[in-house]
Amino acid sequence: MTSPSATDRAARSARTRRSRAVLASRLPAARALGRRLGAHLTDPEGFERLLERGLRQLADPGHQATQARRAPGARGLLGVRQPLLAAIARQVGRRLDGASPALALYLADRLTRSADHEARLLAVPILSHSLRADPERSWQLLRRIGRAASEPMTVDALAGLVATGVRAEPYRWAELEQLAYATSPWERRLVGSALARLAQSLPHDEGRALAIEADAPRSLRLCRQLMGDPEAAVQEALARALRAWSRVAPAAAGRFVEAETEIAVASGDGNRAWVLRAAVAGLDARLGTQLRIRLRGLRRAPQAPDTSAAAAAVAAFAAGGFRLPDPGPQAEPPLALAGSGGPTVRSLAR
Repeated sequence: MTSPSATDRAARSARTRRSRAVLASRLPAARALGRRLGAHLTDPEGFERLLERGLRQLADPGHQATQARRAPGARGLLGVRQPLLAAIARQVGRRLDGASPALALYLADRLTRSADHEARLLAVPILSHSLRADPERSWQLLRRIGRAASEPMTVDALAGLVATGVRAEPYRWAELEQLAYATSPWERRLVGSALARLAQSLPHDEGRALAIEADAPRSLRLCRQLMGDPEAAVQEALARALRAWSRVAPAAAGRFVEAETEIAVASGDGNRAWVLRAAVAGLDARLGTQLRIRLRGLRRAPQAPDTSAAAAAVAAFAAGGFRLPDPGPQAEPPLALAGSGGPTVRSLAR
C-alpha cells in the first residue's frame, strides 16, 4: 500500500515535470516576443499591444490559479511564469542598452499603469536601464511602484533594483529608512527584501570588506526598527535579510539575533520570535540550536500588537499631535521627460 507521503511526493514530482515541460515549450516564444518588443521601443502603443497579446499566449491557467492563491492581492494575474518574463526582459534589455535612459523610463512608466500584473512586473527590469544614468526620475518611479504594491512578487522584484540604487548612491539609505514607518505592510516588506539583496549582491573585489563594514551595521539597525512587526509579509522579509547578513557578517548578525532573542523571551513576543527562528538557519549551528531552545514555546498570536520600534516612533509622533503623511495609492501624471511638453519618442533612441 502506498503511503500518503509517497503519494504526495509523486504528485509534486508530476507537477514539477509538467511545469518544466510547459516552460521548455514556451521559452522560444518568450524570447521571440522579447525580440519583437525590442523592435517597437519607439512605438509605445504598439509595444503595449504586442506585449498584451504575447503575454496571453504565454499564460498558463494552472499557474495563474497557483499565483492567485499565493498572492491574493495581485491584480490582473495572467499566469505567465517568471522565467518567461525574464526571457522577455533580457531580449528587450539588449535593445535598451543602446538607447537613451529616457526611453527606458518612458516605457517603464507606461507599463506601471497596465491592467496586467505581468506587464507591471516587466516595468522593473526595464527601469534598471535608467537607474544609473537618471537616478532621480528612476527613484520617483520606484517609489510609485512600491506604494502601489499589494503582493510579494512585485515587492521582491523591486528589492533588487532598490538595493542597486542604494549601493550606487549611499544617501538613498534614507529611502529605505523612511519605509520602515510606512502604513503599507508591503512597503515595510520592501525594507527587509532590499536588505537581503544588499547582502547577496556585495562586490567580490577588494571593496567587499569595506561594503560589509559599512552596510552590515546599517542593515541590522534597520532590521531592529521592524522587529516585532505583526505582518507575516514583513516578518518573512526580515528573516530573509537576517539569514543573508548572517552569511557575510556572522559575528554582527549573531550578536543581533542573540540580543533580539532575549527581548522576545522577556516580553513573550511571538512575532519577534517567529523571525528569529526563521533567521537562525544562517547562524553557526551551535548558536542556532541554543537560540531555538530559548525561543521554544513562543508563537505568533492573532491580533498581537505591533511591538516594533518603528511603530512606537509613529505612535509617539501621533501622541504629540502630529501625523506622518500616508502617501497611499494616488493618481499621478506620467513622468516628465527632459525638455518636456511630452517626448517625441523616436528622438529617444540613439
